[in-house]
Amino acid sequence: MEKIIEELANPIWWITVVIAGIIVNIMASYIKVKLDKTISKASSWWTNKSVKRKEIEAQKLEELKSSKVARYKAYFYSTRDPIIATFTLLMGISIMLTMSIIEQYIVSDIMQIFGLAFSAITFFSAYLMMISSFKLRIRLFKALDELPENENP
Repeated sequence: MEKIIEELANPIWWITVVIAGIIVNIMASYIKVKLDKTISKASSWWTNKSVKRKEIEAQKLEELKSSKVARYKAYFYSTRDPIIATFTLLMGISIMLTMSIIEQYIVSDIMQIFGLAFSAITFFSAYLMMISSFKLRIRLFKALDELPENENP
């Protein structure tokens, strides 16, 4: 504790603190400008991306409303994709279980890591496929709800 008090009493320490404070203040003013520009660009990019995504969604909805073939395809894909996603999920589970069962007998550490990584990728791809299927089904039902009664199958 006495050494800390001696250092604080030293004028060199105080001069160093003042100089460091001035340098940090100058650097902060330059960094703030660049940071503001970067955040502004990111914000405008995100806004443009959101607008474009809404336009694409509206275009897909219009396509589903106008074409019976597109509705049939959407229904087919929204039925098929969850089945494939379930198969992919079961494949990932079987790979993970196989790796955990035979780990003590044959499989090296690198093969275990590869197997677990592959199973994680299959879990994630099954999740993405299921989400995509649900979004497609929601879009299909929106299009069916907006159709006139005489065109609604």
